[in-house]
Amino acid sequence: MSHICTRVNIATKVPETPISPLLACPVSAHDHHSHADGFCPVKGITHAYCPPQPTDKRSPCPALNTLANHGFLPRNGRDIGPIAIFQALRDGYQLSFFLAAFIAFGGWFILGQLRKVSLWDLSRHNCIEHNASLFHLDAHNEDEYAPTGVNKSLMRSSLHQGGQYLRGHMTLEDVANIRIKREAELRRAFALVAGRDRAG
Repeated sequence: MSHICTRVNIATKVPETPISPLLACPVSAHDHHSHADGFCPVKGITHAYCPPQPTDKRSPCPALNTLANHGFLPRNGRDIGPIAIFQALRDGYQLSFFLAAFIAFGGWFILGQLRKVSLWDLSRHNCIEHNASLFHLDAHNEDEYAPTGVNKSLMRSSLHQGGQYLRGHMTLEDVANIRIKREAELRRAFALVAGRDRAG
């Protein structure tokens, strides 16, 4: 890509009908169908947007979820290997060979997988997924997997805190500050729990 976008307009109203960030192709979220074998019977072999269906798997990573929603990865989010992620990053985001390889195979090494996985496997806590996400709740207690759904309260809070450096836009500086605040909240919560355990 010739440039990297470092700000997002947060003043624009979110449309009720999902719009593809790649192809701007609306699809009704209520038009449920099956993505059996990773194929979309509605959009065919195109890379048009189709929202995840009830049985599809998605990860905590919006970039990989977008690739699945556009068919660069299997639309059902299942049976995915590092080569498939490497090729999807190359085709969908035009990443360089070395960056795509580093992300795909480095992530596989961190995840510790020797087989194909679903996108949901990437939510295994403290492998690639981590606490203090801007939009996802933290893993509870000894849960092996963290929630992958967007928490609307966290999303509203993050969007409300944006625009500090450029009015109406979420900049990298905003994201960094919000992340620091989330980590501070997490440390306070851990300290509170630890204090209660010692008192008990």
